[in-house]
Amino acid sequence: MGDERRVWIYYRVANGDPELMEAQRNDLLRLGYKVVGESHDTGSGRCMDREGIKEVSAAAASGQMDAVLIKNVSCLGRDILPTLAYIAQLNRWGVEAVSVTEGTIKTTAPNEAIDHIIDTMQM
Repeated sequence: MGDERRVWIYYRVANGDPELMEAQRNDLLRLGYKVVGESHDTGSGRCMDREGIKEVSAAAASGQMDAVLIKNVSCLGRDILPTLAYIAQLNRWGVEAVSVTEGTIKTTAPNEAIDHIIDTMQM
């Protein structure tokens, strides 16, 4: 029996190439997870204030998924602290970040430094 987690796929392409975007999407869909939704962004991963990330956050906060599936962690974000803070917030909502390249990415709790970053950022 396959993985029964409810997975939301998220993909991002910096240069906006529609063929790369579609290829990334198809690669994630082919993995055989139970996909309950998807979001994507085009553009830089340096800013976490992106529409696709907002969609993932809303779905995670409302309990619509068990995991967000990404190609690699840089698809979520290119700056380490905001990206780790975001993953920590996902974990707080009971959602795992699962990367095809890096595997399951978790933050360890309690982690006061990351908690402080999350508290000072608007997600």
